Amino acid sequence: MAGLDLDWISVFDEVYQSGSVSKAAERLGLAQSAASTALNKLRVHFDDRLFTRTAQGMQPTPRAQE
Repeated sequence: MAGLDLDWISVFDEVYQSGSVSKAAERLGLAQSAASTALNKLRVHFDDRLFTRTAQGMQPTPRAQE
C-alpha cells in the first residue's frame, strides 16, 4: 500500500456510500475537482475504474467491493 494517501480512502468511502462524487466532496468539505482527482489517483493505484457512472449514480466495480 506504499504511495496510498489515506485522504483518498475517505473520498472512496464517501463515493461508495453516497454514489456521487459531488455529494462525497460536499460531505468532506472538498471541491468536486479535488474529490475527482483523489478518485482518479485511486483508480491508477488499484489499476481499476473502481466506480462506473450509471443512471442510478456511481456503482462500485467488483474490485471496489473487495
